[in-house]
Amino acid sequence: MKRIIFTQILFTLFIFFTSLYAQWARTYGGSNKDGAFSIQQTSNGGYIVAGGTESFGAGSKDI
Repeated sequence: MKRIIFTQILFTLFIFFTSLYAQWARTYGGSNKDGAFSIQQTSNGGYIVAGGTESFGAGSKDI
């Protein structure tokens, strides 16, 4: 029983400390193949992303 409680405490601490390092995370895309091929930081601190998708648009591959 002590081993199970100890394992649960370690797991909880692991999750807590790994979440401290994540500043932000967001997922984009759909159910088919999607990917970013180029990411650049802009002069105002944002980002611009170029890629392709098979999940949205006219079908097949869209940029």
